[in-house]
Amino acid sequence: MSDTKTRDDGGRAFPRPATMADAEKHYIEAHAQEGMTLRDYFAIHGPDPTDTAIREFLNVGDHGFVLTQQARFDAAAALRYTYADAMLEARER
Repeated sequence: MSDTKTRDDGGRAFPRPATMADAEKHYIEAHAQEGMTLRDYFAIHGPDPTDTAIREFLNVGDHGFVLTQQARFDAAAALRYTYADAMLEARER
């Protein structure tokens, strides 16, 4: 699934600067990290693929055949990122 336009990922969640202050206000050097995107954060907290209704949906394809394990993983990931995209869209309203 690829969009021709640039997808809004919501920006960075939990970035860490290269310099941080500890409790005593001493500055310490650290490795900067950009952090995950807000879209990734929302996807992590998306619908649980172990939920019974979702599990049943992921186990049976459109034609009633049983999906492979990889196909179920792909469908679960797609479901979570669809949820994340809806969360990002809802923030714009």
